[in-house]
Amino acid sequence: MGELADIQRWHYDFQELNMKAIIITILVTLFFNVNGQVNDYSKYIKDQLINKKQTAKTHDDKEYIVYLGKIKSSNGKVLFYILAIYSEVQAAIQIHGHSSVLYLDKKKTIKKQFDLGLPEELPFELKNNTLYFHYFNHKTKKEELYANHVGTEIPKVLCVGPNNCY
Repeated sequence: MGELADIQRWHYDFQELNMKAIIITILVTLFFNVNGQVNDYSKYIKDQLINKKQTAKTHDDKEYIVYLGKIKSSNGKVLFYILAIYSEVQAAIQIHGHSSVLYLDKKKTIKKQFDLGLPEELPFELKNNTLYFHYFNHKTKKEELYANHVGTEIPKVLCVGPNNCY
């Protein structure tokens, strides 16, 4: 009897482990499918498209992509391409928004993604390796400009205002 009980317990444990693996696989697959992000941003990176909103649709989801320009070295060599992206993801009956800034390398593959809190925090311009943001100054009660000189390296944090970094 003890041996049969051990086999049944082992069988039950194996089924439970197998079910967990299946659930994890399904969730990971759904995450990448539901997040519906564009995988290849190279077609959005063209000089004539700088600061123009482009829309990419995947299933029920949308991405609004703004190519801000290039980060260049002191000798003019392109180091990174910068994109500001706002995604709308359909989740059941609600739409969830997601804002991010992408650093792409020379091969136009993602090197770093900064996830921001709100679409209003996205940069609107890139000039001379400096990202420009609108932010609300609570002291003056006015919207102001914030210039973040990001330089030629990918920053560890991305500041979108004087006291607001991601």
